[in-house]
Amino acid sequence: MDALFSKKTLGPVDHHQPQKRRLRFAAGLGSTLYKGVAGLSSVVVRRARRGGLSLLLKILATVVSVIILIRLIPSPLNGRKSPVPGWFKKKPVARGDDLRIVVFGSQDVAASSLDSRPGGSTWTHTLCKELKCGTRHSFIPEYDRGIGLTSNKRYATELKTLQNFSKEANLTDNPAADYSFLSEQYPGATDAHDLEEQVQDYFNTAGPKLPPRETVYVFTFGTWDIWNLAAMPLERGEAVVDDLARLIFNQTEYLYKKSLDTQTIAHSGYWGASIDPKAGRRDKDRAAKEAAKHRRFNVVIPELLDISMTPGWQFRPQPQYPHSLAEHMRNSALLTMRWNEQMRSEMKKWTMKGSALPEGDMSDVHSDWASKQYQYQDQADLYPRRMGYFAETSSRMIEVLAEEDMQRTGESDRTGRGKLPAQEKLRFGNTKLSCRAKSSLLSKLYWGKDADDKYMKMERCPRPDNHLFYEPFTYNQRAVDEIGKIAAKGVKKHLFGMKVDDDEKGK
Repeated sequence: MDALFSKKTLGPVDHHQPQKRRLRFAAGLGSTLYKGVAGLSSVVVRRARRGGLSLLLKILATVVSVIILIRLIPSPLNGRKSPVPGWFKKKPVARGDDLRIVVFGSQDVAASSLDSRPGGSTWTHTLCKELKCGTRHSFIPEYDRGIGLTSNKRYATELKTLQNFSKEANLTDNPAADYSFLSEQYPGATDAHDLEEQVQDYFNTAGPKLPPRETVYVFTFGTWDIWNLAAMPLERGEAVVDDLARLIFNQTEYLYKKSLDTQTIAHSGYWGASIDPKAGRRDKDRAAKEAAKHRRFNVVIPELLDISMTPGWQFRPQPQYPHSLAEHMRNSALLTMRWNEQMRSEMKKWTMKGSALPEGDMSDVHSDWASKQYQYQDQADLYPRRMGYFAETSSRMIEVLAEEDMQRTGESDRTGRGKLPAQEKLRFGNTKLSCRAKSSLLSKLYWGKDADDKYMKMERCPRPDNHLFYEPFTYNQRAVDEIGKIAAKGVKKHLFGMKVDDDEKGK
């Protein structure tokens, strides 16, 4: 027995023997293949001589087809997966648009509402284009319906309060207490729907067959609120601004609540990505966390530009003495500043709620989110996160205005302002006058009585692209597009968490 397993019997171990066998096998296989190919070639040549060129082409086509078919077939030998989509796969689940944009607001200088600009588009059109949205709904009234306010009811209440104050005041001793001119110059009552009415218009709209995966809500109010409130006592205007900021985010929270209801138009496909119930616990948790990343309720509010900086301010009616346009201009600047501050503040408080359920009764919300496939998630992850972005678009336009002022006076600073070449995309030779003086807004209201006749009669300037403002209260299309692009970059960065290049960061 020992002799059978002696070293002499086994001999030395050759570690290279398997490799040598593979080499010999490969050499033999190569020789065989060579002989086979050579034989096949000779057969092909003989047949080609007999059958002519047509037979040769048929043989070549057959060989090429076989090679392509072999490469396409998935095999464990070649480690390939089938590159042909749909042959052995389930049909994709139908779903709605990836992104929907819904716009509420009043007409603003960034052309949220088209007036009479030929071939123009609004900044929210550009926003939609840059974000590649599938649908866009805008509830902003056209100018021919009158100026739009955030709340017609709140303004009417304040107007009535000041009228009563004027009636009871001793105007002989205190003539500044007379605000009776407000009801004529800034009546407020128009056919334009305010925020609450626009939201109801939204819910009265027929919804899509399939909800979009995500929605961005834009609130662009304030322009005409400030126009009217600038004629009131500053402290009263500030109180109204504070109330309007709270109102906007009350309506935002109402939309958030309604978005949880799968039977309303506000619903997005928050829970569209299903979790396989047969998957393991770890896979379910991973899938749930991935789905939660895209579950968000997005809000965008653009920065408000002081309307006294527009060419249309010159058409503002002269107030009753001792009030003055200078007083109105000061109020406009301060109220615009307060508006932007309050929007930032209210947005911060709102986003801090995160994914918490809305306060109050939720019994009227019909939702199928509590299906078994979501029992694997934390309850907080089930609801969309409140995401807000305050787009500092007006700051960019103020830089444009400052550049032209410095160019005109020959001044410059260390940052290079005042020295930008004329070829810059946001250089405008005229920032004081609009290209077109007439507009449906001016003709609708009481302004323009004291305007220069030549300027008012001019239908359109000879060089529209040289003007920052196309109409008295509306930017040139280049500026409108730039605002849309700034907002889009900010949405990508702050709401969607996407990386943007240094030269395209939204503020």
